[in-house]
Amino acid sequence: MDAEPSHAAGAADDRRPAGPSLPAKLEDPGLKESAAEWLAVRVELFRLEARDAAKTAAKRGAVAGFLAGMAVFAWALLMAGLVGWISAGTGLAWYWAAIIVAGGHAAAATAAGFWLSRSGTPVFEATRSELEKDRQWLEDLRRRIKS
Repeated sequence: MDAEPSHAAGAADDRRPAGPSLPAKLEDPGLKESAAEWLAVRVELFRLEARDAAKTAAKRGAVAGFLAGMAVFAWALLMAGLVGWISAGTGLAWYWAAIIVAGGHAAAATAAGFWLSRSGTPVFEATRSELEKDRQWLEDLRRRIKS
């Protein structure tokens, strides 16, 4: 690096903004360009993972809607058919047969709800990993600058 020429008192340096200056190691234009490129890459990674997360959420939502529709349809058919069959086969009153069938469907719906709430692939896994690496890199950089 060449030494900077001295300036007369009161002369403005066009290359540096007024105000507190960064340590000499951080004023390197290459570092600023690298930081800008790093930020652009991180934003792109976030955008890609957000798109993937949206697709996954849409698929899960479609499956949940389908499951709900099928559960209602099955409930209606089974209530009509099984209540009559159980009532005729066992001699129970139709309302007791309906309660038994409804209990079975409630158990099936609960099992489906547990299946839906089961955690899948973590969202933004790569971004979290990269941000942790960046945090460690920045801590190392701060230590080196203070030294």
